[in-house]
Amino acid sequence: MINSKPVESAEKLGCDASPSECAIQAVPVERDEHGFWTHPQYPHFWDEGTTSSEINAWFSARGLQSQVTEYEYDAPDDLQAIWMETGTPACSLWQPTEPSGSGWFIFSLHDTERGPVCVWVRQKPLSDEKEAR
Repeated sequence: MINSKPVESAEKLGCDASPSECAIQAVPVERDEHGFWTHPQYPHFWDEGTTSSEINAWFSARGLQSQVTEYEYDAPDDLQAIWMETGTPACSLWQPTEPSGSGWFIFSLHDTERGPVCVWVRQKPLSDEKEAR
């Protein structure tokens, strides 16, 4: 579930290195008036040109796996109706469905060309690490 507490900076999370070198962990999510939020360690260099392969490699290098929940396929019908009527997604009311399994936390709630998404991440399960070897 998403809570509403202030987001801590990487420095306050006990990391002396740059945010990209810190272990990425869950932090409290405080959504803006549009319902969006981004983890303080979200890569500032990602943009529309960043490929899925690059994103997956970045997560993998940090021992994480990710999964995306799309507003279009996840938001309830009443929120979908608001989006269709106004052209503006009702993201502040959307509670993205957490992927199955344990340990997932929100890394970003943001808009894309295809509509809003929620990026979930978690530490790679031990079974994935064994399979990768």
